[in-house]
Amino acid sequence: MALLSKGIANLIGGVSQQPDAVRFDNQCDAMDNAFPSVLEGLTKRMPTEHVANLDSATPGADEDYFVHLINRDPSERYVVTVKSDESAA
Repeated sequence: MALLSKGIANLIGGVSQQPDAVRFDNQCDAMDNAFPSVLEGLTKRMPTEHVANLDSATPGADEDYFVHLINRDPSERYVVTVKSDESAA
């Protein structure tokens, strides 16, 4: 593919796996650590924050949490933790 130079207004179209010929100008092949926004344009993605460890030493503490593991591939793994709020029931 030949190199082309042209102006692009923004990259808020996100990631597309379509061939270059049919992909919109505001889409890209890959987007690492970036967040496309209509209001702010392409900005740096906010980092994650470690809030706390689950207290497994407290009796019954593990019953208050729902834990779901997401293994996308060997280098990308996530843990989703949801704590129940019995006061809302």
